[in-house]
Amino acid sequence: MANFTRRQLHQLVWQAPLSRLGKQYGIRPQLIAEQCDRFDIARPNSGYWTQRACGTDTPRPPLDSSRYADDHPVTLAERPAADTMLPEIPVPQRLIKPLPAIQRARSVYRPPSMAYDVMLWLPRQETDAAALSVSKGSFSRALRLLNALLKACHQRGWRTATRWDNRTYLNTVTIEAQTLGFRLRERLSQVERPLSTDETHALERGGWVWHRKINAPTGILQFTLEAWIPELPRQWADTKTQPLEQQLGAVIVGMARAAEMLRARAQAAAKAEAQRQHRHHVQQQLQAQQTAWTQRADVLPALVSAWQQTEQHRAFLTHVRRQWLARGPLSAAQLAWLQWANTVMDARDPLSQLSTEALHPWEDTHPLTQWLRSETAAGNAEEPIILSSLPFSVEQLEAYLADRA
Repeated sequence: MANFTRRQLHQLVWQAPLSRLGKQYGIRPQLIAEQCDRFDIARPNSGYWTQRACGTDTPRPPLDSSRYADDHPVTLAERPAADTMLPEIPVPQRLIKPLPAIQRARSVYRPPSMAYDVMLWLPRQETDAAALSVSKGSFSRALRLLNALLKACHQRGWRTATRWDNRTYLNTVTIEAQTLGFRLRERLSQVERPLSTDETHALERGGWVWHRKINAPTGILQFTLEAWIPELPRQWADTKTQPLEQQLGAVIVGMARAAEMLRARAQAAAKAEAQRQHRHHVQQQLQAQQTAWTQRADVLPALVSAWQQTEQHRAFLTHVRRQWLARGPLSAAQLAWLQWANTVMDARDPLSQLSTEALHPWEDTHPLTQWLRSETAAGNAEEPIILSSLPFSVEQLEAYLADRA
């Protein structure tokens, strides 16, 4: 079994043929192709590698992210072969020592209440009873099968329960904190029911007859896991050569393997989510750096305006001084006022604000700093930063941000 993200698998299938990847990871090439098609991952067409060997290289199409994220986990695992050492789970001919959920189900299930319905039904809020979807004729056998299966689960330390799943009841089993839903139901077949004389006459006159075909019980019982895992079987049903009583061991093994696969899938998804959040955090920090450069750019016009105003004021003070000197020597009051006015102009002069600290960011020669400055100068500072478009790894970006924190 191997776990990848969609981006990683997309890169792999364009780096080497599927046959080579299959040998490397111990997986059939057909399974890799199926997972690529399922998760919208473009792969080379037939003959691509021959054409490439001859010097013709077809451009690689981009990864389609319309349905799945680039970091969406993809699991490659072969479907397990039939286990020859399946556990034996005996099913008695009669119900012996039923579990509380089975005992409750035997007493609370009700006969069909609607015309042409054949399935027993469980009243609402009856989560203490095991969930079944069978006819009256298969009810006793279904209880024995489910009782044997639930006992096998308890012997392995697995917890079982019943819950309402919006539309119907569902049995659940929890294996090492991983919960699976499963159902036991009877297959139905559609048959034409006998029509009354009035209904026959109505058909002869071109009329319509409701419920001309009805569902009929077949006696074929089926266990179904709710989790859909392509690599594993999820249904076990009566066959002509093997009744469901002989397949409970395979059901138990299937549950254990499904829980393991779902756990691995959840761990891969959690890892991908942690990486996504980490990248988002780095992106936000880098965006803050870009915002700082944008603010520096926004201050520049204000500095120019303040400098022009200060120069006008200095020219005014020079003119005043000349006018006063033309009339005679400056008085103490005139000298004091001119000194005060020059002090005000010096305080407001933007040139005095461009200290060494203010020029420090321009001493940074890091390529990323230069890129941020160029983006600001080009007027692209308002656009969001896409990490994958930068010629830096996430680790390099982290080190850069840590040095300038």
